[in-house]
Amino acid sequence: MVSLVERMPRPLAQTSLVREQLGLALNRLKRREAAERVLLTLMQERGPSSETYGILGRVYKDGWDYATRLELAVLAKDEAAANQALASALARVRENWEPESTANNLKLIRGAREHRGRSALDRDDRVASSPQGRSAVTGSAEA
Repeated sequence: MVSLVERMPRPLAQTSLVREQLGLALNRLKRREAAERVLLTLMQERGPSSETYGILGRVYKDGWDYATRLELAVLAKDEAAANQALASALARVRENWEPESTANNLKLIRGAREHRGRSALDRDDRVASSPQGRSAVTGSAEA
């Protein structure tokens, strides 16, 4: 789709339908920043539409899959994967609620482990309470 749009006559390539499909294609190619740029530009030029918002939401959701990887790595007690996913997730924060939601999920995991009698000081629990994790939640460098 991306190469097809490049070869299309400009009037056709500039239609909302083609640009939305281009956004979807770029997202599937994991070129999320380019997909976001195409969709945001479309909304600026033509005004918002439910279809464009839906596609943009998908781009943002796919970008936040790193938070899910972090939570799964914590559940698996895979420190290396958790650290990698944490760095990737923090680099992709777009909205304040994203790290807050992930931090809350990590707190739920810690609470469940404490309830079952496991130590709250497990490495995976420290990821949620690390300075990087706290600053992701608060949006500041202070903990």
